[in-house]
This record gives sequence, C-alpha cells and structure tokens, in this order.
Amino acid sequence: MRLAFAILADAAVFTPDGKLQVQGGDLDTVYSTVFPAVQPTMSLAVKLNADSGDISQGFILRLEATTPQDAPWFPAFAVPFTANPNPLTGGQPVKVAFVLNLPMLVFPIAGTYKIRLSVKRDQPGERFRLLIELPVYAMLMPASEATAETGLQAPTGEAVR
Repeated sequence: MRLAFAILADAAVFTPDGKLQVQGGDLDTVYSTVFPAVQPTMSLAVKLNADSGDISQGFILRLEATTPQDAPWFPAFAVPFTANPNPLTGGQPVKVAFVLNLPMLVFPIAGTYKIRLSVKRDQPGERFRLLIELPVYAMLMPASEATAETGLQAPTGEAVR
C-alpha cells in the first residue's frame, strides 16, 4: 500500500467517480489572535495506491496527532478498509480514497502540530508503517492584522475579526 497523496483542507470530498473536490486546500498554517484557538473545520484527504499483493486484503489506516510538546492533540483513531478492485475500471490499479473530517480542532498554544498517518495489514503481528507526517503551524496573528478570512474562532465561538 503506497501513499498517492495526503492534503489538509478546510473541506474535501471524493465524488463517486473518484475526483477530489477541495475547499481551502494545502492548509498547513492557521492563524489566531488568541490561544487557545479553534479551527471550525479541517479535512484530511488521502489516496492510497494498492500493490498487486494488497488487492482484496484488509488494512487499518491510523491517524495520530501531537501538540508542539509532543503530547496527544486529540485521540488517535483507526479506520479498517479493504483494497477492493472496482469492476467498472477494468485492469486499472486499485486506489483507496478517504476524507477524514476533523471538526472543531482546538489549538491550545501556538507552535507546530503534527498529524501522522500510518497503515498496516489487518493481521496479527503486523506493525504500522508511517506513510506521512503533516505539520500544521498555529501562528499568533496581531489583532491589527486579523481578518474574517482566517476562518479561526476564539474559544467563545466568535469569529476572529
């Protein structure tokens, strides 16, 4: 199982024909005039390419995230899946697509957060293999430079202006 891509965005969805639709893509920095700060929506779009030995096999995709102090940012979670061939695509390579939605993310402090995506076969004794580590930079923005376009909210739920 190989990573084709992983992208953070404000929102993302894969259409039934496999196209990725992204809003606010290539998200790697969030700004706030105050911490803790809240990012109302964040999506992680992932596409994996299955090798020939992966077809019809069970896998587990795991997402872990850490704060700038290397503490857990939010609880890790795992998604089981099977790399099934699509009968409509004939002999094309098997691809597996996910959008993992991460609503109301709280950034306790400014700094570099890390999102790690790993995969393993769903078999006893198998170990997770890191696919990618995505940094997310939480930056303090002076109130004089803040705009409604940042999309961040103060902990009270009021939009940063």
